[in-house]
Order: sequence, then structure tokens, then C-alpha cells
Amino acid sequence: MMESRNRKVNATVQPRRARRAESAPRESEAHIQAAILRAWGAHPRLRIARINTGVGWFNDNGPCRKTDPGARMVRFNPPGTADIVGLIAPSGRMLMIECKDERGQQRDDQRTMGRVVAMFGGLYILARSVDDVDRALATVGVTR
Repeated sequence: MMESRNRKVNATVQPRRARRAESAPRESEAHIQAAILRAWGAHPRLRIARINTGVGWFNDNGPCRKTDPGARMVRFNPPGTADIVGLIAPSGRMLMIECKDERGQQRDDQRTMGRVVAMFGGLYILARSVDDVDRALATVGVTR
């Protein structure tokens, strides 16, 4: 038994896996939207608002579940409508700002909406930060 205590064990030691460098947490789309509204919401040449797109269910008493008696579907804005919509003064040019986090991808209906807005002379911005909005609006002469 003494021999087993003194015997070397032939085992390989696996090094600990290196931890991934601590990085800043990803900024959510909601945080990006809020930052843009804070930065640009009171600008004298812009009128912007955060809007939702989708459907809701209503009956004669107001909002309800789709299974409630008398429920009817109400669509909020066309599919692909951007997160922030507004106007640029004094021309009244339409402005749409679609917010995405660093990994976010536009859906097909959002890309289509961007093309339609541009075709009609509006400004469509895909924004991952306030800086993206700053740069795009500067191209049309609007700065903070």
C-alpha cells in the first residue's frame, strides 16, 4: 500500500479556460430609442414620436383579448414602419428612424418601408446609436 502513495499519477492538468474579456453590456433597442428621443426630441426643426406597429384587440368596452366577445383586430401602422417617426421643418419632409442594436437586422418589410420613404423624398435612418442620427440629419442641414 505504501507503493501506491508514492507512485506518481500520470495525469494531465487541463488549464482553466480563459474568461472572455469583460465587455460593456449590449445597448438594447429600447435604450437606443430613448437616447435618440432625449437628444433630438426638443429640437426646433424636428417633431418626432416613438410609435408602435402591430395589432391589438378591442371590443365596445375598449382593449380586450382576442377571445373576448365582440373582439375585433385593429392594426397600428403599416408593417415596416420605423420606431421613431416625424417631420423635418420647414419643408415638412418625413423622417423615419429604425433603431437596431449592434446585432439587429432589418426585416424585409422594414427595408421596403425605407425604400418607399426615400422614393417619396423622406429621410429614413437605420440607427444603432445617436451618432448615426446626428450624421444622417447633418446631411440635410439639421444639427444639434
